[in-house]
Amino acid sequence: MRMVLLMKLHHHPDLKKALLDTGDEEIVEDVTSRPNESGLYWGAAKQPDGTWVGTNMLGKMWMDLRAALRSGKVPT
Repeated sequence: MRMVLLMKLHHHPDLKKALLDTGDEEIVEDVTSRPNESGLYWGAAKQPDGTWVGTNMLGKMWMDLRAALRSGKVPT
């Protein structure tokens, strides 16, 4: 999945700026409408109390790439 995200950044240069523009905000793959097992691994579902439940691996990967972009350590 990391390779797919790197390819997206490579093919969509505006995405790099959009990602960096998120600052330090948490990125969540919102799977509230599809909270199945796979969805809760890749994303998180918002609960009625406003909390998120799920592993949110995709969001974490985007945040890791954002940090790598800032430090100049993203592979080309």
